[in-house]
Amino acid sequence: MRIRVHPEFLGRGIGTLLLRLAEHRARQFLRKAPVGLRVVLHSAVSSGNQDAKDLLEQEGYTPVRQFWRMMIDADESADGSYQPGKLKFDLYAEMQQLTALAQPQQRTGIYIARQYDIYEKELRAGEVLPTSIELPEQSIYS
Repeated sequence: MRIRVHPEFLGRGIGTLLLRLAEHRARQFLRKAPVGLRVVLHSAVSSGNQDAKDLLEQEGYTPVRQFWRMMIDADESADGSYQPGKLKFDLYAEMQQLTALAQPQQRTGIYIARQYDIYEKELRAGEVLPTSIELPEQSIYS
């Protein structure tokens, strides 16, 4: 779920209203979800956006994980063609594994990395479906 408010209109309750409207709309679709499955809303916010994090927490959302988004200016696109563009990927990892990256990374002209927090609010309890494939841990040096 993405909600944004123009900077000139911050502090007027618009973000709160939009968040509540999005949640209300999501609840209307609950009946279409299979019975017994857990249903949640989540929102990713920049780690530096304290106002957004405060709003989500005030509305009952809890932080569940973090990730890094990297954008790389590329001379070659991901499909092998030679069209200039941007390559974007998200790195989901436990923060304990990223201690060396604890400081914000600066833009080098080639890439930029940003940290995001994912907040979640449970709309209906139930069975949790797997959302990722668990890979065995391997050392790249072995």
